Amino acid sequence: MCTEMGHLLSGYSLCAATEGQSKNSIAIVTRSVGYLEEFLTRHKASTDVREVTHLDIRAFILYLKEKRCFDNHPLNRARERGLSGHTINTYLRSIRIFFSWLLTEGIIEESPFDRVRIPRPPTKVIPTFTESQIRSLLDVIDTASSEGFRDYTMILLLLDTGLRVSELAGLRLPDVSIEDGLLKVLGKGNKERV
Repeated sequence: MCTEMGHLLSGYSLCAATEGQSKNSIAIVTRSVGYLEEFLTRHKASTDVREVTHLDIRAFILYLKEKRCFDNHPLNRARERGLSGHTINTYLRSIRIFFSWLLTEGIIEESPFDRVRIPRPPTKVIPTFTESQIRSLLDVIDTASSEGFRDYTMILLLLDTGLRVSELAGLRLPDVSIEDGLLKVLGKGNKERV
């Protein structure tokens, strides 16, 4: 059996899809493992999953901490700032998921993450809108038009409920009960909430 990282990704993707993982989650894992594979190849290290060590993962973490945003991106120019702590954390958790799958499948006997602590991203306080900012935002909307009324309603819904934009965009007419004052929302991970 071929144990090269790139070869095993299709098996992971198939398994994750049959277990109900979202396409986005699978894509993040695939992309993150691709970054690790690219890093290992560039540093002339093995991409055979049985040979990846905790030292390889630690070197990759240092690389990510020093990497600039959009480095080698085909459409965006590289920025001076580095990757955010959240981006690094997402990449590493995604790669750890892949190695956990390899362990479960019996492809590897030990995960290189068993001896690596993934750095926590810094906690950020999300600034809130002031009442005057909200009023200014709502005052510019022409509620006399159907589009304006829709936009006004959407902004109030986002502000009042804390819905994600993707959750709002996914709402359908059968999900709305005006009489009961309820919305049925399909959130991240296909989790339904009311």
